[in-house]
Amino acid sequence: MRWAVLILTLVPSLALCSFELPPLAPPPLPGGSAALRAGYEEVDGFGGYTSLDLFFPPLLLSLRSSSDREGLYGETVLSLAYEARVGSGELMFVLSYLGCHASGELGRMGKGRGAAVDLGARIPIGPAKLELFTWNLISAVRYHRLPLEGVEGRRYWEGASRDLLLRLIVPLRGRGLEGECGLFGRSPFLGLRWRPSDEVLLEAGWAFGRSIRGGLRIGLRAEVGPLTIGYRHMMGNLGVQSTAVDVTAELR
Repeated sequence: MRWAVLILTLVPSLALCSFELPPLAPPPLPGGSAALRAGYEEVDGFGGYTSLDLFFPPLLLSLRSSSDREGLYGETVLSLAYEARVGSGELMFVLSYLGCHASGELGRMGKGRGAAVDLGARIPIGPAKLELFTWNLISAVRYHRLPLEGVEGRRYWEGASRDLLLRLIVPLRGRGLEGECGLFGRSPFLGLRWRPSDEVLLEAGWAFGRSIRGGLRIGLRAEVGPLTIGYRHMMGNLGVQSTAVDVTAELR
């Protein structure tokens, strides 16, 4: 976003793009049935993230893009995932294409193209469930930094920023009540999930750490006819707020 363009101008040795997830990463699609999901997340003061997921078991096709408000910085990730049942759990293998571009006040700064390989897993542990997802676990991006005033152009390879979501969901006493804890990147988190009915899920939690991902999180998911509508909001420790909405349609 804007801060990234400024840093790249001042420190030309840094990678043009990071391919980091937004503060409110989109929730994994539930397995078992074909579905289409569209989502958008707005990070106050930075920009927006758009996502489109098409799930036909055992395949998932995902397109994600992000840009700042001025259109100076943008990233695109196109992923194909294969999900397989292993015993009572599920294992996911993901192959992604990574693309980005960056511009500044002096003009176009450069672009990058690359690929990444990731893994995901859902493992039942008695009544509890453990989820693990990686982003850019193994990656390589070929950057082409264009010459700017006082900075020579060059081509080079570099890995994208790695990310991790590790979450344990445990049923608690009380109808439809669950607790969760885990790690999102370097931010530990705790939360509660409550299903007052089969059609509604309420979430609230706290992510620790002085980062763009730390702070209070709340969420709501509701089934409305053939659609599932999700809303999530984060009030960050650093004063940055994020709002995300998504709509999922089950394909019959």
